Amino acid sequence: MRTASTGSYLFEPIYTTQKDTEENTVTFSLTATQAKKLKEGQFYKAQVAYCGSGGATDPGYYSTVGIIKCTSKPTVSISNLSLENINFFTGDFIGLYD
Repeated sequence: MRTASTGSYLFEPIYTTQKDTEENTVTFSLTATQAKKLKEGQFYKAQVAYCGSGGATDPGYYSTVGIIKCTSKPTVSISNLSLENINFFTGDFIGLYD
């Protein structure tokens, strides 16, 4: 992962075996030390590399570079939701995102 503005590396590559070929997804986690290097609201360049199992004879391939943004975990809630009236039509619900 690199900074979007300068292109400098933030940390060494992250390795994972958590992939879903049917959904075309890969999952990885940052350590606390790596996460502290990210700043909320900043953009970063990220690239996924597939490393083949044959070593130097099967080096794999790289994805296109993607731009990602660091955001905090949101809090989502619904106001005016009463469990006593859950089966009655109420049209004044307000979704809150923080």
